[in-house]
Order: sequence, then C-alpha cells, then structure tokens
Amino acid sequence: MGHLFLRQLLSVKVITCVIEDLIYPNGDKLESEYPHEFQIECALELLITIGYTLEILCKQTPLREKNGNADRIRTYIATFTHLK
Repeated sequence: MGHLFLRQLLSVKVITCVIEDLIYPNGDKLESEYPHEFQIECALELLITIGYTLEILCKQTPLREKNGNADRIRTYIATFTHLK
C-alpha cells in the first residue's frame, strides 16, 4: 500500500484512513480497544515506508491542510507511545 502512495496512486486522505483503521480498531480514537500486534506492525511499516514523502507533502500543502495532517501524525505518534 505504501508503494501505491509513493507512486501517487493513493491520496494522503486514503493513507491516513488506512493507518487509523489499523491503530484504532473500533474507529474511536478515545475509546478504542488496543490493536493487535500485527496491526501495529503494519501501521509502523507503512509509516516507515511513506514517512519521508508524507512529510514533504505536508510541507507543500496549504497551511490549513498542513496543520490537519501534522496533527494526525502527532496523534499517531502519541498513540504508539501510549501503546509502548
């Protein structure tokens, strides 16, 4: 999936939906159950694969959208830290 994003066949919105589905199994960020280990590994591998490109795209987007994407990435990192 990450390679499709790198080739610009998937949008940032689709990738963030996939990551959120992996790390928030119930779809609720606040009351979500813990994801399975394989879901965490998949989300981390995806972020490792696309991280640099995602960061570049966040820098190139308009300020309003950039802040939203940056906030999402911070939320993912906070979630992984909490799971640690």
